Amino acid sequence: MKKRFAKGYLDHLKRQNFRGKLRILSYNVRHNEIFSPHPLSAKIEINGSCNLDCIMCLRKSLPNRDKYMSKKQFITLLDNLPSIVQWSPHGYNEPLLHPEFFDFVKETNNRNISLYLVTNGTVLNKKNADKLLKLEPEEIRFSIDGVGGEYEHIRKGAEWDKVVKNIKYVSENTNGINVRIYSTIWKKNINQVPKLIKFAEKMNLPISFSDITWKNDFGESTQENSLRENDISLDLENNSNARFGFSQPKKRSCTLPWLSIYVDVIGNCYPCTDTFKYLMGNVFTTHIKEIYNSPGFKTFRKNSLDGSNFECRSCLAWSKNF
Repeated sequence: MKKRFAKGYLDHLKRQNFRGKLRILSYNVRHNEIFSPHPLSAKIEINGSCNLDCIMCLRKSLPNRDKYMSKKQFITLLDNLPSIVQWSPHGYNEPLLHPEFFDFVKETNNRNISLYLVTNGTVLNKKNADKLLKLEPEEIRFSIDGVGGEYEHIRKGAEWDKVVKNIKYVSENTNGINVRIYSTIWKKNINQVPKLIKFAEKMNLPISFSDITWKNDFGESTQENSLRENDISLDLENNSNARFGFSQPKKRSCTLPWLSIYVDVIGNCYPCTDTFKYLMGNVFTTHIKEIYNSPGFKTFRKNSLDGSNFECRSCLAWSKNF
């Protein structure tokens, strides 16, 4: 009976457009459903490598940083993710370092899966930028956490002038592709926010901010670096009169456990990039439909609804709701 229901649910979901799928799965979140047939989006860490040594990044403590996902593995993975409509090739890595990156994007384009690319922008040049733009990603996000010398201090190994040149070239040749600046803000670089806004205005690009939080051994926020108590809000009206400020958290529930999945470079699956404690299975040994509705994943969804996941308590998306 459950199998027939799951198949019917998935068939119904497949017939919906993206907004329809979101409505159905959002209903599941609001009504405390812990079943979700397939993810609609996936973060797929196609390689473990990165050419920078950012001072706030956890990648130095993570395993498999020298690994690369093969094209055969990538195709197997896509075959195992029949319902995704968008993907992002990142975790704790720089995806453009993968020698088969463009082949991977061609493969997903052939399957009508939109690319959301997050990159540090350092390995771009005119040749590979043109190649990327021809593949028409849905969005390109440049990770920028400071301006000038402060940027180079935070993102060790990067050259500010080179990155600015790359961002400028991409933004001027997008042909309708969404491009934005994406900044990770914590207490040590909060003073960069006004400069980042001015930089985004100068580039004529929107900018988004995210918070980071490190936790102690008990899953409690140390607050040493976090901005959890403040939600950064930003309004760029026509890229003029840039304003920023801090506002009290607004209610918002995290839908990632119902909509998305994170697959690391060796195929291990997690609810998101910050939940390494919750290994749900490996996509190369177990089908995604078994992983996504395993007892572990259902428990994670249940605990996300009632606030029992310690790892989620310091996440801005979760803390807005609880």
